[in-house]
Amino acid sequence: METMVQMVSDDLRNLSVLLGNKKFLLGDEPCEEDAAIFGMLAQILYAAFESPYEKLLQGNTQRNV
Repeated sequence: METMVQMVSDDLRNLSVLLGNKKFLLGDEPCEEDAAIFGMLAQILYAAFESPYEKLLQGNTQRNV
């Protein structure tokens, strides 16, 4: 379980760095990938209460790298 938490946390940090200050992943308009990412992040924030991932996303993730 600890390895999985670390892997997902690393992925979230990498996503934060990849997005940076951009509004969308691949340009000025949302794409399918943005919708998929939004769905996954929404599950973490609104359905996984008090998870280590929720705590990571509640902070400014990009700075936590």
